Amino acid sequence: MSTPPSPGFPAVLLAVAARWEFYVTTKGSIPSDDVGMIVDREVHQALIAIEAGPRLSDWTIVPCAEVPAKFPGYRLTRETYDIITSGEAGPEGAVIYTGKSYRIHATWNGSEHVAEALAA
Repeated sequence: MSTPPSPGFPAVLLAVAARWEFYVTTKGSIPSDDVGMIVDREVHQALIAIEAGPRLSDWTIVPCAEVPAKFPGYRLTRETYDIITSGEAGPEGAVIYTGKSYRIHATWNGSEHVAEALAA
């Protein structure tokens, strides 16, 4: 199996992440496995990967209703939500959380696109 793509998570996006809420769309066997979406100012948001210079891509958010046709909108795990809403910007788009470095990978769980934080 190949390594999933891991767009960078820009510092500017982390700066606004603290105001996000998490809306569960798929319950996991434990709360950290729940999959959901970001809610920002009562609007459901999707993560999408966009072109961004030397790293090839960065994450950004857009309202779910405005996801461009050729871009999959990613939901995220509860654990990933916790990491990006409490983490700090790290080198080359990584997120630092509780002293560990994470990359937010673009994955597919068989039924939906999911952004998942994996230790770097």
